[in-house]
Amino acid sequence: MTEFRNMSVTKFLLLLFGVFFSYILLVVIVGESGAPQNLIYILQILFYVVLFFAFFNRGLTSQEQKKVLTSDKKTFSLPLMMAPFFIGSLVSVLYGLVIQFLFPSLFESYLGASESIELMIEQAGYLQIGMIFLAIVVLAPIVEEILFRGILFNLIARRKSTLFAMITSSLIFGFLHAETMVPTAVIGFVLCFIYHKTGNLYLAMAAHAFNNLIAFVMPFLLAEASETSMLVSVLGVLLLLANGVITILFARYLLKNWRSIKERTPFFRLSPDSEGEIEQREEQKEKGIIDITKHIVNGMSVYPGDPEVVVEEKNNISQDGFSLRKLSLSTHSGTHMDFPAHFIENGKTADDFELERFFGETVVVSSFHDPIPYGVKNILSKEGYLTEDRAQMFVKNGVQLIGTVHESIEQDYPYPLHKLLLESDIIILENLELGHVEPGMYRLVVLPLKIEGAEASPCRAVLFR
Repeated sequence: MTEFRNMSVTKFLLLLFGVFFSYILLVVIVGESGAPQNLIYILQILFYVVLFFAFFNRGLTSQEQKKVLTSDKKTFSLPLMMAPFFIGSLVSVLYGLVIQFLFPSLFESYLGASESIELMIEQAGYLQIGMIFLAIVVLAPIVEEILFRGILFNLIARRKSTLFAMITSSLIFGFLHAETMVPTAVIGFVLCFIYHKTGNLYLAMAAHAFNNLIAFVMPFLLAEASETSMLVSVLGVLLLLANGVITILFARYLLKNWRSIKERTPFFRLSPDSEGEIEQREEQKEKGIIDITKHIVNGMSVYPGDPEVVVEEKNNISQDGFSLRKLSLSTHSGTHMDFPAHFIENGKTADDFELERFFGETVVVSSFHDPIPYGVKNILSKEGYLTEDRAQMFVKNGVQLIGTVHESIEQDYPYPLHKLLLESDIIILENLELGHVEPGMYRLVVLPLKIEGAEASPCRAVLFR
């Protein structure tokens, strides 16, 4: 099992604050000693090197390192990459206005922190600018995303809910940024949600780097402009408009994908409790066999209202001479198939379908709106929910099986698309693992458990090239 063997939340926090306060102490000592300014920049670079070495290189096993960095979905989005900067900018403005009115002394400190960074960049020479760029734009996004999203977020979610882990890790991230803690915590939450939804830590790193790059470049762009110049006024208005638009768009994205908060975090989605599964998947691809089934694990995500999944050890070899687990779950747990009896009175159950229906030529598409090759009867979608117009088209074209990565094929209650498909004897396959599968043609084998009268059943789904 690869669930952070050498790391706990307590150990993470003690190590983090130990390194952080040691760095602050060294900076103060160097500053008071009158040493060259370059030494402080070098300390900043070394700070991130030490964090990377302590948490990632030494704190994680090689398998855990691969899981933290491996994307479970090949997703990259320019709007998502830009979102943290624009949302953070808007929050910074609003936060500044609030504390200026309520806590004037805090506002002065907040304003001073921003101005000191800008002044440091403006007055730096070429060598110093290079070191600042390396620390702020390159190392900080990489190391901080590994620490706060890749490790801490997943680490907290091992015992707590995904939402709790998301909020807590973002608050700690913000706290370490002192005067800018509130805007930084909000940026941390945005980065965390992006990482959780896409499963792509590299996208979070890119978004973080974009945010820091703009903050780094801005003092140079405005160096010669006065606060009352036309350039500053125009840029200010454009930035404020962009902040509002991007924030509204991200809010819509957040609400649309809020149900993903019920899913396990990317570290556990990718390979829950299975040593060496990343290598196993690559070996399967080389052999032309691809497992697209989610693991059944204790406490795994289920559809809201469904019974929880319990995998409990009842006997073990050391005490009883043999190993035995108790399994408790619903027929809709994990990767599963829905049959007509799920929504239709006296509808067909698993017993009423011939085995031939459970294998055959299949197309994997990026979304249900992608073109479907003529004559293909089985369709699996990597992203998105089914819409009524596409469902009607699939029924008309004689499709026999439709699969999704989500816990449900649709979002609308009372599930009209389920009824539409099941009335036409179209089997629905839900909760698939398709992040590692390229779109294209495959042969599908998916067999339900032989449960008498089952309206649904967990299953093992496999694709063949």
